Amino acid sequence: MGNICEVTWTKKSVSNALEIKSHLNRKFGKKDDLVWFEKLLKQFEKTVFHLPTLYPKSHKLKSLRRAVIHKNITIYYLVEKERITVISMKDN
Repeated sequence: MGNICEVTWTKKSVSNALEIKSHLNRKFGKKDDLVWFEKLLKQFEKTVFHLPTLYPKSHKLKSLRRAVIHKNITIYYLVEKERITVISMKDN
């Protein structure tokens, strides 16, 4: 595997993140929770940038990796030659 140079997000994964953020806003209505969520995503990006194979492969699709970044949030991503592509995000 070559050097990873970027982490990209698909339209679906961005949409998933926005839905989760909207849900947090409706449920809790605190700016701190939204900032926390954004920091969690940034930390995930930093982690997979440096350690792309840290998280285990998905049981269903072996080409995807499954990162449980919080007990309620799972991210599915693909490790490619020079980038990481976040495929989707799930609110558990």
